[in-house]
Amino acid sequence: MALFCHDVYPKNGRSWERALSRFTIRQFTNIFVQTEAEFGLIRSFHPKSVCTILSHPAYPSPRPSVLGNSKPPESSDPLKVLFFGYIREYKGIETLLTAAAQVSSEKFHFHFVGEARDRDVAESIRTASQRQQNITYDLSYVSQSSLAKIFDASDLLVLPYSKATGSGVLAMAKGMRVPVIISDSVDPGSAFSPGRDGQIFTSGDSAHLASSLEEFRTNRDYFENCWADVKPDDEWSAMARKLIDNLVHSSSGRCD
Repeated sequence: MALFCHDVYPKNGRSWERALSRFTIRQFTNIFVQTEAEFGLIRSFHPKSVCTILSHPAYPSPRPSVLGNSKPPESSDPLKVLFFGYIREYKGIETLLTAAAQVSSEKFHFHFVGEARDRDVAESIRTASQRQQNITYDLSYVSQSSLAKIFDASDLLVLPYSKATGSGVLAMAKGMRVPVIISDSVDPGSAFSPGRDGQIFTSGDSAHLASSLEEFRTNRDYFENCWADVKPDDEWSAMARKLIDNLVHSSSGRCD
């Protein structure tokens, strides 16, 4: 049997939950994780495992390879900034809300979309929207049929996560050809090219995020060909081949 492990430990897990995770993981020999950090955790308590890193492939998308809704750099319209995904504490939403208050409301519009899983964080978004007219939200379930419309209406995706072990939202951004600003807690993958696909800021640093937003707006034409090297079909095929090869040859080595 093989284990596909998205998170080695539960987010904000208590000591007994972490212990239970280690016990469960030790029951498997073949283990697949998404990042170097998770690989290191597995090796720290299960050194005999055959552990393999499988980075999350980009999701296929009908969106064209060049952004169709990108406005020219001289445009005075607000930059449309999207946060997408479950509303949870570890997603760094408070950092993004603080950064939103540090930039011009005439230059940026922030839209939060995703099912609320943390009441306190969701309330922070609602409260911020009452203070700032450039903050809007839709904190409900999002159907797959709505994804293209949501991403097409955005100029930029922000992933301000304080913790991350592989992001399906980032995989969507790659497929949708939307540039990103991500925290340094997020592994952008080998295809990521800073200054073409997006920017990286220090996790938890709202001032750094605010300056990254300003820099993106100033140089937005640099990102028109973002994720040019991403080929979702090839990435999924490569992952499938790596998965099969490692399962077949797991007895000949320990970790890749």
